[in-house]
Amino acid sequence: MANDTAIVILAAGKGTRLKSARAKVLHEAGGLPLLVHVLRSTKPLRLPTAVVIGHQAKLIEPLLKPFAARAVLQAPQLGTGHALRVALDALPRRFRHLLVIPGDAPLLRPETLAALLKTHLSQQAAATVLTARLENPQGYGRILRAPSGEVEAVVEQSALRPEQMELREVNSGVYCFAREKLAAQLPRLTRANIHREYYLTDVFALLRAAGEKLVAYVTGDNEEILAANTPGELALLDCLLRRRKAEALMHAGVTIY
Repeated sequence: MANDTAIVILAAGKGTRLKSARAKVLHEAGGLPLLVHVLRSTKPLRLPTAVVIGHQAKLIEPLLKPFAARAVLQAPQLGTGHALRVALDALPRRFRHLLVIPGDAPLLRPETLAALLKTHLSQQAAATVLTARLENPQGYGRILRAPSGEVEAVVEQSALRPEQMELREVNSGVYCFAREKLAAQLPRLTRANIHREYYLTDVFALLRAAGEKLVAYVTGDNEEILAANTPGELALLDCLLRRRKAEALMHAGVTIY
């Protein structure tokens, strides 16, 4: 992996749709907190890691120590765009590229993250997004592409126009950015949306308008991008993680009834 790249994990949110007082990334699936699964997936990349924390920060910090990850406090929490601005302020300038990952995506594989970063660097892109093509994209932000195939924008579900509802390529929330080009656009983000937050996804349209190159890497395993926004989705993640472990054990010769 490039020695000028750092990982930023976004783990500051409350996760209100889980209807729990516990921070989203502290909820467990497959026997471990969601954030620990994400940290495990990034460990083989051997890149410096910063974790943006906020809600219940003191409970999250102990999870970072075994992975030598650095905690960066976001206070107050004003959205994902604001979280990345906080992270940029904390990271040394020698890191010219960022791999940004949500803290509630426990099914991500190290191989996929490595392939995303390789694509980003080889394409010399300003931003690269990990995407998936779903039969039912309801609830996900969509990827808008230009006729050339380059990404034009990432649009949140709540901001989709009627003609965009049928788009099947969805945003995973996993990105690579060229730091300098990202930093030039983050101050231009606004809170003109229903949640009054700075959306990181809005930076794609700003980069495109500035003439920057935006690309996508499509995962071959749609399950990888799943996250936990509701109790039902959390239960599904638990099932999938346990199935993945059972399949690995059976591949090694274990019989499971």
